[in-house]
Amino acid sequence: MAKPKTKTTADSVTAYIKKTYDRIETKVPKDTSAAFKDKCRNEGTNPNRIINEWILQYIGTNMSDKDQ
Repeated sequence: MAKPKTKTTADSVTAYIKKTYDRIETKVPKDTSAAFKDKCRNEGTNPNRIINEWILQYIGTNMSDKDQ
């Protein structure tokens, strides 16, 4: 008798990410992308972290501008 299929840990993580996060895409020239990824790698970070930090700073700046 076959076991009923249960969610694996990877399935659970994938479901959580789909529920919690959104994807934002942008198009940049390949040489710009390569230079950005190289700079991130050389500085010990990753492109996703830099972009997320920029978005949070951008939102914070604009939200505080509206409050004034």
